[in-house]
Amino acid sequence: MDALERMQPKASMGMKPRAKPGGYSFIELLVAICLVSIISLVALPSFREAHSAVALDSLSSDLRSILRLGRDEALTTGNVMVLCPSQTGRDCSAGAWNEGWLLFADSNNDSTGAVGSVDPDDPILRAATNRHRRLDVSVSEAPPQIRFDARGATAPAVLILCGLRIADGGAVPNRQTLAVGRTGLIAVDEESGLCE
Repeated sequence: MDALERMQPKASMGMKPRAKPGGYSFIELLVAICLVSIISLVALPSFREAHSAVALDSLSSDLRSILRLGRDEALTTGNVMVLCPSQTGRDCSAGAWNEGWLLFADSNNDSTGAVGSVDPDDPILRAATNRHRRLDVSVSEAPPQIRFDARGATAPAVLILCGLRIADGGAVPNRQTLAVGRTGLIAVDEESGLCE
């Protein structure tokens, strides 16, 4: 027998080739968990900022949509249309833009934007809630109400929308301004600074 044959194990002698064990060792598992944790910690702030930016854009879109509807309805019907903050969806609630808003036709032109401004005979066109409150996306500044006359005109108004504030004190560009001009047209300024 030559030397090569002696080195190879023989199946007949009861020796089986050794199989590699399957799975991962405990150390490999710990290393993988640590890597995933580190990557998550690095990516989480970016994800929160991106999520806040999307929510802010969505809130801006919701408000622009209802403002356009108010102007269009005023032009179409010739009625005074009022957009005001609302907590209930049935009446105005002064200054509570973060809860929601209400668009209605002010039949007798007496609305002030305060509680009780919506008369029983005033048709409500749309009531909406701020779907993004839980994300800290809010309307930080706004007039008590926005009124569109029969020509779609309104007093100039500015709504400032604020997004998520970062807890560690870092600031992100998280503000949009909706400016409603005298003609009822809306301009959006997304580079208007930071919310405080």
